[in-house]
Amino acid sequence: MSSEKPTASKRVLRGPRVPRRDGGPHGGRGFYGSPDGRQSERTERIETKHTISGPVEDAIYVLDILPTGNPMDRLPTHLRIPIVIGIGNKFFSLLEIEIKRKNPDIKLQQKLSLEKTEESLLKSVKRRIKFEELSPTSKNLLESTIEHIIRDDEHRFVEFFNNARPITTRKHQLQLLPGIGKKTLWDFINAHKQKPFESFQDIQARVNVMPIPILAKRIIEELQTADEKYRLFTRSPPSSSGPGSS
Repeated sequence: MSSEKPTASKRVLRGPRVPRRDGGPHGGRGFYGSPDGRQSERTERIETKHTISGPVEDAIYVLDILPTGNPMDRLPTHLRIPIVIGIGNKFFSLLEIEIKRKNPDIKLQQKLSLEKTEESLLKSVKRRIKFEELSPTSKNLLESTIEHIIRDDEHRFVEFFNNARPITTRKHQLQLLPGIGKKTLWDFINAHKQKPFESFQDIQARVNVMPIPILAKRIIEELQTADEKYRLFTRSPPSSSGPGSS
């Protein structure tokens, strides 16, 4: 992730400074890293820098459009502001975002940049929300939208498989994915020894695993589980909740 700071010409959402738990995809030494999952001092310094700078979302994918605002908002209906509910493309942050007018030309599952420009349909990020605060439409579209994000960023997720590492003496990152047991883990390791994976199709052909559905299911598990110990792809949920919270 770039450490470039937002400027006046390129202002993007910067999330709260939330530490990541061990087990994330950043840093580490891949399949051939330390068997106990320990990281070098250099890697620890890199991750600390990441924590201080705070995760940044570049764009959202729209999960729901609420032109009359959040129905759970305690404000009178005529005072509510139009919003969209979206999911971030980098850390899968669930966000409520104010839009500039009540009937914008926005479609469900559309990708919208968080850069603040004159042409942007988005006005400002109101808050991060928890999984249980998603609207029914958002929950219905969540899995397919996450799969869309994964397809759009194939190289990043293929590199996750190439760089996955042990996290304890008994557990590997890949075993956190649904359906990956010891046999499939060794299939991944042995295939990777021959050469790194190049695409989702390559993974499916060499290991007989469909990567997109299992990645999407893991991401949803992390979004649903507030006390998840190992976060591979997401941020910890916000501590506060309810419309008007930050």
